[in-house]
Amino acid sequence: MSKHPISLLRQSPYGFATLTGRVDPTRKGVEKAINEKRFSKQVMDRDYEAVKADIISKASDPDEQNRLMYEYHNERVAELVRTRSSWDVQNDPHPIQVNQFSQVIAGNHRFRAARYLDMEEIEVSVVQE
Repeated sequence: MSKHPISLLRQSPYGFATLTGRVDPTRKGVEKAINEKRFSKQVMDRDYEAVKADIISKASDPDEQNRLMYEYHNERVAELVRTRSSWDVQNDPHPIQVNQFSQVIAGNHRFRAARYLDMEEIEVSVVQE
């Protein structure tokens, strides 16, 4: 693990129900989730299949599924902003990973939370793809 400037890291885009639909969390969406006290404790690495099944059970329309996934991502980042001290530790079971091109390949929610918090550096693990 080593510290890297956040400004040099590239985020990975999120997709869900349609090939053209993007569901990336946004600063505005995260702020709205925080203000409305909507936080998700479901971890993407651990709970993705449950999140996906829940969304599919709520809507059959791809645009609505994308909207619900967008909300989940905003709520997950909001939770990480709210609980910042709990995920900024050395022995993280799901470290932020970047490839040799500085693209975040794991830990995107924490990376986005760090950006939301205007952090300058973050601990990452560099992996070769």
